[in-house]
Amino acid sequence: MPKKTVKIPAYRHHKGSGQAFVQINGSRRYLGKYNSEKSQERYRRLVVELLATPVALPKPGKDGPAPVGFGSELEVVQITAAYWQFAEGYYTKDGRPTGQVPIVRQVLGILREFYAHVPAVEFGPLAIRAIQQHFVKRGRARHTINHFCGVIKHMFKWAASHEMIPVAI
Repeated sequence: MPKKTVKIPAYRHHKGSGQAFVQINGSRRYLGKYNSEKSQERYRRLVVELLATPVALPKPGKDGPAPVGFGSELEVVQITAAYWQFAEGYYTKDGRPTGQVPIVRQVLGILREFYAHVPAVEFGPLAIRAIQQHFVKRGRARHTINHFCGVIKHMFKWAASHEMIPVAI
């Protein structure tokens, strides 16, 4: 799988406030007072995290920049978008998508349909049961439903491993 190149954002100065910032995915992330050791440390940490993340960080919501790391208020739709970007590259063999790709697409579509704007930290076992019941009503076999729920669990484990949500989720 070819590696995606990550464009390292520039360390910039916001003259109006005197703060340092970087621009990622069209949103500004303020780092603290310009040229301070603390802001430069935050910049270095952000660059390292960007280089370690194989997908672009989610775009912020309409309420401002999405915080990086634990305690972020990412919605399920943002997690599914990032996971889809990962899955398209991960589930390939000899440069072609495997049979897992349409399954992931279907499951993520159901998640977006019912839970798009629910904070990811609020998605829990009751939501999984509701999705299971949805698939039961659609006449899916138990094995298929379990596989679909496994995709959801894998997505949340993946998101936790990339520090998009707390591990406890």
